[in-house]
Amino acid sequence: MTRSLSPRVLLGAFLCTAAVLLTAGCDEEVLGPTLRGSIEGQVRTFGSNAPIAGASVTTSPATGAFVTDGDGAFALRKVDSGAYNISVRKDGFQTNTLPVAVRDGEITPATIFLEEDEDADRTEAVNAEIVNWTNRAEGNDSTFVDVEYRVRNVGTADISAYEVYVRIETAGTSFFQEARGEMLPVSQADVGTFSKFIRGETAQSVAVDDVWFDSKGL
Repeated sequence: MTRSLSPRVLLGAFLCTAAVLLTAGCDEEVLGPTLRGSIEGQVRTFGSNAPIAGASVTTSPATGAFVTDGDGAFALRKVDSGAYNISVRKDGFQTNTLPVAVRDGEITPATIFLEEDEDADRTEAVNAEIVNWTNRAEGNDSTFVDVEYRVRNVGTADISAYEVYVRIETAGTSFFQEARGEMLPVSQADVGTFSKFIRGETAQSVAVDDVWFDSKGL
């Protein structure tokens, strides 16, 4: 014998369903969708307009650390909409910063020009090296690279700040990590560590890609 539901039970079920749908709609309306865009840029020399390869690119607010390719190009994908400052550093050039605005679903172009540094060549003033690194798996599809690095002041002046840009190579792609430090006296060394999430990839090599430092602030 089949029993039919009473009108009271049917009404209660309808009201519960309506409440759930209304709540979901309100949450979507209040939170809204995540708005993202992209930045595609070029780094070139001031005057000659030549591309600068291997320049270190960072943003504020932070989105990651990047390095320009052989054509001086870089790309930041799936960046939250909003205002950013793009800073570019390359040894032998003065640092430059460019403000940009990222809009939903749009590609923001950015061209940053660097002037050659008139100071003497300081490439040998800082020595940075990777001391050790290991892959560390967490779960079935998450891998971290644990990296230990050393930065040494081999110049003749104290360093007020430095940044080390590390490249992590996997079979599928490249990852970059920026490590910062302050106050490094002559002949002294800093040893630091960091962990970098590389999704489900496995690191095949870890190397210092570039180093930036400043001694003018002292």
